[in-house]
Amino acid sequence: MKCCGRSKTAPTYRDGLSKYCIPRLCSNDDWIDIQEMEHPLIENTVPNSVRLGKNRGLIVTGSNMSGKSTFMRTIGVNALFAQTIYTCLADAYEGGFFRIMTSISQEDNIIGGKSYFLAEAESLFRV
Repeated sequence: MKCCGRSKTAPTYRDGLSKYCIPRLCSNDDWIDIQEMEHPLIENTVPNSVRLGKNRGLIVTGSNMSGKSTFMRTIGVNALFAQTIYTCLADAYEGGFFRIMTSISQEDNIIGGKSYFLAEAESLFRV
């Protein structure tokens, strides 16, 4: 039986994943707990976990090229997947609904008169 020109047994995004979980989303909660999350575009990943509670932040430090930005993007993409396609690349995902905003890789522009500091300040203003 066909539906909209496709077979009802058409492959899905989940079919191609080696692991995924169904997120547990809680309305009106501003916390997140992701266990053994992975980034969808990176092969042979090292899974990471993160738990952020209400009124708590996270400071990520490390040397250049050590995975800080990738870690933050992994949190973001899993939160986005949880809220849109109800699938996470993790062992477990629990948390609220989030408005996801990013500020990664701000650049200065000497000719345009914009310092790195000003680019960061403008980014924070937008947030």
